[in-house]
Amino acid sequence: MNDTIIIVTVNFGLTDLTLDLIQSIPIDKKLNIWVEDNQSTEHSKKTLSDAKSKLSQHISVYHHKNNWYFWGAFNKAYQRIVEKDLGLPKWLIICNNDVTFEQGFFNELDQIDPTMSHIVAPAIYSSNSKKNLNPFFINPLGMKEKIYYLLLYSHPIIGRMTQFFGKGLNKVLKTIYSPVSQSNKIYAPHGACMIFSSEYFNRGGYIDTGFKLFGEEISTAEIARNIGCNIHYHPTLRVVHNDHQSTNKFTWEQSYNLSKDTYIYLKKRYNI
Repeated sequence: MNDTIIIVTVNFGLTDLTLDLIQSIPIDKKLNIWVEDNQSTEHSKKTLSDAKSKLSQHISVYHHKNNWYFWGAFNKAYQRIVEKDLGLPKWLIICNNDVTFEQGFFNELDQIDPTMSHIVAPAIYSSNSKKNLNPFFINPLGMKEKIYYLLLYSHPIIGRMTQFFGKGLNKVLKTIYSPVSQSNKIYAPHGACMIFSSEYFNRGGYIDTGFKLFGEEISTAEIARNIGCNIHYHPTLRVVHNDHQSTNKFTWEQSYNLSKDTYIYLKKRYNI
C-alpha cells in the first residue's frame, strides 16, 4: 500500500459536472484524479484535455469508445492499477461526476485507519432534498424490502405505483426515525460516492461487473460481507450530490428495465 488517494469518476457527456467535481478537490500531490470518459466525443476529449492542462490538480483522463456504465468504468480503473502494477492506493474513491467534495473532506479522511474501516461511506447530501442519502441500508434486506422489490419489478405499471407509494412511506418513516448521526458499521453504502481501502482488495474484494447500472450498493455489501470486510459510515466526511444528473439521459422505462435486470442478477448471484 502507498499513501496516495485515487479519485475515480465517470464522465458520460456531462463534462461541466465533471469540471465542478475536479475543482472541489484540493491541490495535493497525493491526490490523483482519474476520469473515465465513457463513449468519448470530440467535445468531451477537448474539454477534459483543456481542464488537464489548465487546472493544477493531478488529472488523468482515459477515453473509452464504449459506454462501460458506472461500475464497469470503475472496474477499468481498478484493473489498470493491477495490470500496470501501480500498487494499491491507500484509498480508492469512486464517485458520480455529479458530486462535489466539501472543504476539509480529505483532511477528515486522513484521520481514518484503512485497516479498521475497509469501505467508507461518507455523508452524501442531496442538493434537491437537502437530506443525507447515507446509510443506504443499515441492515441487510429484510422481508419488507424484499416484498417491495418483488412488487416493484413484477410489472411496469405495478412498479410505478409501488415506487410512488414507497417514496411517500419513506418520507413518513424518515420523520419518525432519527437519521444516523455517528460513525457506525452499516450494511450498504450509497453508490454516489464509495471509498475503498487497499485492505478490501487485499482480502479478495473485487468490483462486480455482472450488471450495467444500479447494483453497486448491494453487490459491494455482499462481497464485503463474504470476505469479512466491514463498511463504516463516517458522517464527518461530506459530499453534495446533484441528484441523478449523471443518469438523466435515461427515460423512466430505460431506468426501470436496467434496474430490473440488475435486480434479477443480484437476486440470483447473492441470494438476496
